[in-house]
Amino acid sequence: MPRKRRKPKRKPLNHRIIEIGGKKYMEIKPGVDGKTFRTNDAFKGSRRASSEFAQAAIASKLIRQSIAHLLDPMPQKNMHNKLSKKIAKMIREEKDSSEKPIPLNNISWKKLEGYELNEEVSMHMLIGGAHTPQIDLSTGKILIPITNFFINSRRLQTYKAAEYIRVLAVAATIDFDNKKTTSDQTASEYMLVHQPEIPELTLTLSLPAPIIDSLFIALGAVCADKKGNTITDLNNKRIKSLTIIRVHHQPIPLTPPTPKRPPRKSSKGRK
Repeated sequence: MPRKRRKPKRKPLNHRIIEIGGKKYMEIKPGVDGKTFRTNDAFKGSRRASSEFAQAAIASKLIRQSIAHLLDPMPQKNMHNKLSKKIAKMIREEKDSSEKPIPLNNISWKKLEGYELNEEVSMHMLIGGAHTPQIDLSTGKILIPITNFFINSRRLQTYKAAEYIRVLAVAATIDFDNKKTTSDQTASEYMLVHQPEIPELTLTLSLPAPIIDSLFIALGAVCADKKGNTITDLNNKRIKSLTIIRVHHQPIPLTPPTPKRPPRKSSKGRK
């Protein structure tokens, strides 16, 4: 049986000696090494942008895990990229207006009010009505009354399987710096798509009291189909919506660092 020839090990690309036309040359790997990127002033802006996107990715993950799970099993990649980009812009605006580093908890999260977590369809294209959340920070209870509630049945006529619809609500408190979240979710009963206008619909949520961290409240809707005696939600992102309708945010006051005490002089050698 013929023996297999072993392939010679190729030397690493960086600082490899090659011979061309009888002359020897050193082949250098193109690009920037890690030390240059971390220390050179030419990459100061790149280092800043990378840190901002790293913080934005962490914040986006916490928001999606505590709120956007109502849209499962929707793909999260596009949602994560879009939300991270918006949060990174918010972080940069805060850093430009302040000379000192700002923790994630002190970012103006109220800018996310009205943000659509599903870019395919907005909430008002499925349901409508005036909603004003009532928040009790001391007890952790949240009421979301929706007055003059109606279903946009004209848009849902194109989806024959969408016979029913229900309203979704979720509330979450997020501590971005310590990466801690608490959330609660609820939903209304299934309603027929061609149901007439309802004077008032109220949803109730409850969180651990008292509410100290940033509070996010989202409202949405999902369509469903009835098969036999069971009603199941439809897995179609064009008839699912979730919108952040309220953000209660109180910046944490920054305490100045305590001055370090000078080192004590040793008493050795003294008489």
